[in-house]
Amino acid sequence: MRKKSKKRKYRLSRYGWRTLLYALLGINVIAAIFWSPLTDLGRVRVTGASERDQAGLIVYFTGLKGRSIMSISKHSIIDHIESFSDVESVSFQSNIFGNLDADISFRKPFAIVQGANLAVDVNGVLYNFVAPAQGSLPSIGINPSLLNPHFALAEPIDLQDLMTSLRLLQLAWPNYDGVLIQNVDGTLCLNRAKKGLINFGTSQDFGQKLVRLKDLLVKYPDYFKMPGTISLVSPTHPTYLPNVIKKLNGS
Repeated sequence: MRKKSKKRKYRLSRYGWRTLLYALLGINVIAAIFWSPLTDLGRVRVTGASERDQAGLIVYFTGLKGRSIMSISKHSIIDHIESFSDVESVSFQSNIFGNLDADISFRKPFAIVQGANLAVDVNGVLYNFVAPAQGSLPSIGINPSLLNPHFALAEPIDLQDLMTSLRLLQLAWPNYDGVLIQNVDGTLCLNRAKKGLINFGTSQDFGQKLVRLKDLLVKYPDYFKMPGTISLVSPTHPTYLPNVIKKLNGS
């Protein structure tokens, strides 16, 4: 007759029970902190935000109230704030007591886009911007196909070359008037309305073209007061075009 096999009984040692208790205690402490109202998002301080963006951020953070700071994704907050086109960077600090400090760096406008609520920073990044009524920022013109029908930003665009040309123009002719325009084909011109237009062609050899421009401003100031086109496409052979072509190099 076969003997019944006895089931083995496993008993936790004194150290095993201690480890289990510590683990359960740790889980309970973490759960208590996670679900405690003390960790709910409370004070939020945002520095660097414009008045326009402050309103949108207040609505966003109000929607997070009542949630534990530990359950809120840091990356989701950064992604949301950086979705504002005029935000350059954002960093924030938080603690388990529900306090959050966000520091936002905004782009500084270097020029505004004529006919649209857009600006360009010194690095050539185009972003949404409402220019002040009494502003002193230079104006630029860009290809309208890059804007949607509501004159807002339709797609990312790099205007770094245009900003470089604008800075060089400001150095060569500090008191210039007009709008620096980048045409569809990438060529540049300075539209001075009733005072005519200066055609630079491409940005290639732009420094040489500006040297020639300064020379012409001294030698032929009257040509910059009349409606016509001064061409600096070839800096060694500039021309003035009212109705007929006249050479400006003295020959």
